[in-house]
Amino acid sequence: MGVASAGMDKPATHHAIVSELYKALETLGADPKLLATVNSWGDGLNDAQVLEALKMWNEEGGGIDKRLSAVAEYIHAGNYYESAWKLFWLGHFKGLTDEEAARALGAWARAHGIVVAFDVRRVGKDEALYVILTDR
Repeated sequence: MGVASAGMDKPATHHAIVSELYKALETLGADPKLLATVNSWGDGLNDAQVLEALKMWNEEGGGIDKRLSAVAEYIHAGNYYESAWKLFWLGHFKGLTDEEAARALGAWARAHGIVVAFDVRRVGKDEALYVILTDR
């Protein structure tokens, strides 16, 4: 009975581990593609496929921390960073929707002690959304 019970608990335990790992990575601002790989582990992708995808991810150096490391360094040196949102979004979050990028930026900023604000500014006759990042 103990062996059967242990075997039956494995899928539930595995699902719980994947769920908590996903939440932890999401809180740290992980890229949605990495989150999708983790979420598919055991439910679409087997262990070998997930391992290969993670190796490729690490070799390519993907991830929000790497993409925004220079920005974080600049801000933590006491500087104020601002950019037109569209330029920032396309430069750092290519492949994500506007909403996904904003969520990822927010999670990354919280994890790094950075404050994010948005401001609408007039540029000529048009309005543009700006993102402002500080450590205050």
